[in-house]
Amino acid sequence: MLPPSFGYSWIADEDEPFPAIPPLWLAAIRGEGKPVPRPRRPPVPRDGVDTVGTIVDDIIAKHAAITDGSRNDSLFKIGVRLRHADASNGRILDELERIDGVLVTPPLPDREVQTIARSAARGCR
Repeated sequence: MLPPSFGYSWIADEDEPFPAIPPLWLAAIRGEGKPVPRPRRPPVPRDGVDTVGTIVDDIIAKHAAITDGSRNDSLFKIGVRLRHADASNGRILDELERIDGVLVTPPLPDREVQTIARSAARGCR
């Protein structure tokens, strides 16, 4: 059995008077400091070219079939990419329906594509 203690006392270290600054990752976990901003994509050139249509045409030409198990995620990512290209909500829906008809096997129901387009236009899931 130990005798009762009378409290704690700090022993000063003359070489390091203050505790070390925690690494940034630890400060982020604890919610301290400012979060590091995510790098932004460079702006899309607007030289009278239909960038949204070009993006979708490239996806259709270069992308393999989107199969069951990745359909929703793939369409959402494409929708967010279109949103970053300043596509309107209606345009995002139109292009996702176009991609759904061409690349997605089996195609998603129209209502599900509408939900994905709405989420992508908002930028959240």
